[in-house]
This record gives sequence, C-alpha cells and structure tokens, in this order.
Amino acid sequence: MGSPQTPASGVSYLPRKRPRRPWYLVLALVAAWLLGAVSLLSGGSVVAFYRQDVADLRQSLDADPDRILSDDEREAFRERAEHLNDVFERAKKREFPLAVGTLVLGGAMVAMAARSMSGREAARGALVQVTIARAMLVGAAFVLTADVRAAEFAVAGIVGYLRVVGMVLQALTCLLVVVALTREGSLAFFRTREGSVWER
Repeated sequence: MGSPQTPASGVSYLPRKRPRRPWYLVLALVAAWLLGAVSLLSGGSVVAFYRQDVADLRQSLDADPDRILSDDEREAFRERAEHLNDVFERAKKREFPLAVGTLVLGGAMVAMAARSMSGREAARGALVQVTIARAMLVGAAFVLTADVRAAEFAVAGIVGYLRVVGMVLQALTCLLVVVALTREGSLAFFRTREGSVWER
C-alpha cells in the first residue's frame, strides 16, 4: 500500500475563525455612546445656565403670565423658583466644574465608543477608563450637591426625584458598560480584531 498523499508543503492551513461580536458588547457600546451624548447635553445645559445673566433668569419668571392662573400660586411659584436660583448661584463653585467635567467626559465617551465599534483595542481600554471616571464624577456630584437636590425637592418633588433617578441610572449604566467591555468574550473579540488589522 502506498503512503497517503500530503500537500507539497507538508503543512495544512485551516482558516482561523474570528469570534463574533458578543451581543452584550454591542449593547454596551451603544449604551456608552448614548450616555456620552446625554452627558454632553446635561453638562452643556448647566454651563449655559451659569453663563446666563441673573437678571435674565429672574425676568424669565414673568415671561408667561398665563402659566399660573391664581395670583397666590404665581407668587408662591416665583418665590420657590427664586430660592432655587439662589441655591444654584451659591453652588456655582461646585456645579460649574462638575458640569465642565461632565461635558468633557461625555465627548470622550462618544468618541471612544464610536472608535470601539470599529474594533480598536486601544479605544476599548480608553473607553473603560473614561467610563470609570464618569461613574466617579456622578458619585462626586451626588455628594457635593445635596443642597441643590434639597432645593429641587422643595420647589417640585418630581424634579428632585428625576435628578436622583438620573444619577442612579448613569452610575448603573457605567458599571454595566465596564463589566461588558472587560468580559472575556469582549477581550477575545478585540484581540482578534486588532490582530487582523495589524496583519494586513
């Protein structure tokens, strides 16, 4: 009997199958992009608020006289709104830097999430770091703005609840994004993807 035929090179090459992008990685990148966009909007709105003239803010309280029918209700609303504006002004040295940080980190999250979607390992690592920094900033804001939240609850409870719920959701989203980006399936995908880029 003759020996089985082998390829001339003596070695058979099998195509290496690339791992598919995990579903949780897709969700994490989309969530990171959306969180970055929300951070851009919220940080920018606070920065714009503090750059506005205080006189304009007070005049805006009288911009719509038909918004509240009763004179007593209108006066009560005006007092509460002025109190809230005063609290915001006293908190400016804390709120303004937090807003700038939120704006900067939001832009970085949008950029790094977009780059990570193309499979760049360096962008994934940067996105993890930026997301952790965003979570820490949310925690710092929660600690440093207790007086602002109290004033919001006093003016309109729904506003205070929305702020608290928003902070909790942002922190939880940051945690889930970091977990998804550091799972073995995500790391394997980025390693293979990055290797295929450098082999070209």
